[in-house]
Amino acid sequence: AIKSAVSDGIKRALRAWGDQFGLRLYEHDINESTSSQDNTSSDNEFEIPDNVTKDTIRESIKFAYNRPWVDQENPESITDKQRGKIKGFLSNINLSDEEQHKFLQKITGRSIDSTTDMYKYEANGFLHLLFNANDKLKSIFNNNNNSSNDEDKNEMDYIVELSEKLDEHDIKKQALLDWLNEKADTEIDTLDDIPKAWLERMIGDGFWNKNKDDIMRSDKEKLVKRVKDKLDDKDIEYEAQLYKWYSEQEDEDYEKLSDLETGQLKQVLEEEFWEENYKEIDEVVPF
Repeated sequence: AIKSAVSDGIKRALRAWGDQFGLRLYEHDINESTSSQDNTSSDNEFEIPDNVTKDTIRESIKFAYNRPWVDQENPESITDKQRGKIKGFLSNINLSDEEQHKFLQKITGRSIDSTTDMYKYEANGFLHLLFNANDKLKSIFNNNNNSSNDEDKNEMDYIVELSEKLDEHDIKKQALLDWLNEKADTEIDTLDDIPKAWLERMIGDGFWNKNKDDIMRSDKEKLVKRVKDKLDDKDIEYEAQLYKWYSEQEDEDYEKLSDLETGQLKQVLEEEFWEENYKEIDEVVPF
């Protein structure tokens, strides 16, 4: 502990010297220190409000995401040191595994299962609050502030629930977004872009009872088109050569590409599939 404290203190001092002797290497370690002083050493830290909520954690993470050391295209994974501190906090406030899962989804805005799946910048944003506002952070989880009533839900709550619905129905996020863009003539790129009023409807069973088949069909149509392009790429002259080959393999009577299962269509897009089966498919008599 003494060694770590001394090391952290030296790093803070060296950072004050600026970009000399290669010391800029230390600037990305700010939020990994065991001391809260690490998080107050910069004039550009996230400003903690008087009333800390789960949304505050989300905002702190967004702030960390825009720090210059973050590779937004390929963010670093959480470090063991960061993970240990966050797990210790979550264990200390006695959250169940399911509660931890929902909490992590809410603050990151991603469908993740545990702290292991967090990015380093996400941990930085969380730890900034943990080091500087520990008591305020704990107060989020008392009975008064842990309501699950619908009127207390914000947009991120709905996004988390929608992600769970997608998993439940085995539908990819992109399939839903493509369907929405086609139906509503919009350009929605992520779940975050979906209006809150839409999210409220989309987490209900009624929405899925009405639209699930249409969403899956739309996704399958796009998959069939990709398979047709793959057949052209492989110089397979007739679509029938593929579905008739599958008919023989599966002892089924497929009459068109769209009769194939989604898993079969996805299989056709893999190069390994063609390495193993190209010759047989090419020799199939289509008529």
